[in-house]
Amino acid sequence: MDDTAFRTFKDIALTPTGSVFKGRSPKNRDSEPSLVVWPESQRWRDYSGGGMGGGDCFDYLDHARGMAFRDALQLLAGEAGVALPGLSAEQAKAQTARVVERRRIEELLTEAAGYYHRVLPSKIRRELYQGHYGFTDGLLVRIYGSSAAPAGRPWRDRGRFRWL
Repeated sequence: MDDTAFRTFKDIALTPTGSVFKGRSPKNRDSEPSLVVWPESQRWRDYSGGGMGGGDCFDYLDHARGMAFRDALQLLAGEAGVALPGLSAEQAKAQTARVVERRRIEELLTEAAGYYHRVLPSKIRRELYQGHYGFTDGLLVRIYGSSAAPAGRPWRDRGRFRWL
């Protein structure tokens, strides 16, 4: 048996049967081996429970252990001694947290801008927006779609990012 082709299946006992290998399902209890591995194509299929599981090594790790693709990729690369380019898991998690925080801040700023646009009298608004920032009522209509920001609508809605 080629070890590189079957690294993923180390948690189950595979026995050779003709040109395939068979083993017990990691998901469903079965009395007869229902998991079949084809070494030539490095594919597998679990015929227990209706035969819904099958695919390559990444699909197996998802099926047997519930691993996401990136986690499976990191596990298999680590076992094979292959360095992965790109972000580590910690870096990816930190980057995701930054994006979520930025979106939350953008929504809060949009709410604040909409509130002040609605509550400021038009004379003060005109002086502040036009005199200080150079915004015209026409520009605000183009940004918001009306003269006042819709409540609960962030800047990213309807292409508003282009105005930031």
